[in-house]
Amino acid sequence: MVGIDGGIVIVDDALKLSNIKPYDILSYGITRTFQEARLFNQMTVLDNVLTVLTERNVFGALFEKHNDYHLGKAKDALEKVNLWEKRNELAANLSYGQRKLLEIARAISTNLKQEGKTVILIEHNMEIIRELCDYAIVMDSGKLLAQGKPEEVLRKKEVVEAYLGE
Repeated sequence: MVGIDGGIVIVDDALKLSNIKPYDILSYGITRTFQEARLFNQMTVLDNVLTVLTERNVFGALFEKHNDYHLGKAKDALEKVNLWEKRNELAANLSYGQRKLLEIARAISTNLKQEGKTVILIEHNMEIIRELCDYAIVMDSGKLLAQGKPEEVLRKKEVVEAYLGE
């Protein structure tokens, strides 16, 4: 780790990625969410998901005629996070938790897990970690505290002390 805001990602124990451009990350099978949701607030929930379903840039995706395939994938992702009923709402009108779920829907709509790819979820809500993650890495000020299955990691003394205040 280079610092709190830097570092490298190693893919398949061989490919080292550093200084990678954000728009190239998905081609390596990696996506992430942010601690603070980064959404298109003046777009609907459905449109927020549709923008990530093409390989075009955001503006190209906005004006693309989405076919049944794209709409089906968006619906599947939104149903998984229980936001399908909110599909016509503006993202700006969602609660904090719903905004996080929408960001997760955007990440999973790219079929990452099914294709052996990874979603990096930056989150402090331990219930979300328990529910959604297969593997957890806990860091504190750039230092690795624990890694492994979420239930095991979240029981470790150093994790509890750093994040749960007990």
